[in-house]
Amino acid sequence: MRAGYVLAVNGYDRGCQQVAQAAQDIGERYDEAIQTGGVDPDSMREWRGQFLSSAVLVSELDQPMRAEEIIGADLRNLRDEDLGDIEDVVFGANGEAKYVIVSTGGFLGLGEDRTPVPWQDLRVTAQPYRDTFVLDVAEEAFDNAPRLEGLDPVQLVSGDGAPNVERYWRDARQAR
Repeated sequence: MRAGYVLAVNGYDRGCQQVAQAAQDIGERYDEAIQTGGVDPDSMREWRGQFLSSAVLVSELDQPMRAEEIIGADLRNLRDEDLGDIEDVVFGANGEAKYVIVSTGGFLGLGEDRTPVPWQDLRVTAQPYRDTFVLDVAEEAFDNAPRLEGLDPVQLVSGDGAPNVERYWRDARQAR
């Protein structure tokens, strides 16, 4: 999908369409393999629920993570609902991760919403996968979260725009 985005913003519409079609084809083949392969959807849902609920708080990781493991990763909630993809990481002056920027909607990076989520609120699935982050909120709560809307993500750690974001996520944590 990122390749499609790069193609789209550089004017290669045909290439972008081919990448999007390939991604759709792969998804359809996966769905078909699940359905015809004798995989019980209820068992799969149960396994996914256990997998996501065993995710570890990022503050409790015993090994560091590389930015490339974070950027592009899925963000889901404990109900296995897709909340978006992690697009960026914002670091504080001390070098510690403070926020991730989650993109939702749009197509190949165009017209998407960008939502800042505090790093400490995230969990990450166990190794060897460690490719899915988990945020313990309802999909509706995520949908109602403050968006960046033109705010530079760095302003989140410099104070501009951060109070509303911090207040929202603090209230969301308390509501769990």
